[in-house]
Amino acid sequence: MGSFCTRDSAEAFSDPAAEPWATKEFRIKWKRYSYTHCTWESLDTLRQLPGFKRVANYMRRADEVGQLRMCLLWHADCRVYVAHDV
Repeated sequence: MGSFCTRDSAEAFSDPAAEPWATKEFRIKWKRYSYTHCTWESLDTLRQLPGFKRVANYMRRADEVGQLRMCLLWHADCRVYVAHDV
């Protein structure tokens, strides 16, 4: 697998609060193929592939960035700025 992005699945009927990634489809750019061969794949399909660790890492990073954005928005609304040691 190569690079990917996500979209909401039109055929997802599960509760998104239970597993938010279950309702997403991932646009996969396959290794050794051009971008014209990209496909939209469900999470269940990708779990069966040997490169699923890349998808799992993507989901983890996207969740972390989303949480950080929500935290920054919350702090901006409250006019509270927190400095963290890095």
